[in-house]
Amino acid sequence: IGVRLVGSEMCIRDSFVTGRLRERFGQAPSEADARLAKPPIRASDGSYPARPTFCHAHVWEPMMQRLLAASDAVVMDLRQFQAQRTGCRVELEALARSGSDRPIVLVSDDSTNLPLERQVLADAGADHERSPWHFVTASGREATTVGRVLDAVGGL
Repeated sequence: IGVRLVGSEMCIRDSFVTGRLRERFGQAPSEADARLAKPPIRASDGSYPARPTFCHAHVWEPMMQRLLAASDAVVMDLRQFQAQRTGCRVELEALARSGSDRPIVLVSDDSTNLPLERQVLADAGADHERSPWHFVTASGREATTVGRVLDAVGGL
């Protein structure tokens, strides 16, 4: 529950001032196992917040594969997905090829290139018309979007 991959630009903003930049990045794909082995920490509201996993360019894809193999569900934020977002494309292709029967929720909005999303999935062999694929359109209200995502993953 709650491990997600995050690009370097977000981590740099978070960690540069604290001097903890290097330790926040995954240095090897095997670190995914250690991160997954940590018990989830429950927030005061009862949720399990995501634990960001920051990755260097040479590590993110193998780490993503490990996280995918260990996940009960996947929620992917595809807001602002366009052709130049090659990392998102690689992740979509991996999801499509995984043959997973666990819930896969793709969140989009008006800025998402939906025809490209569907084409990437089709080219990778996904049958996105069947379960486990769920498509959620983000609304202006975050609580509504979160509710839709939770409904799609079936209350895991």
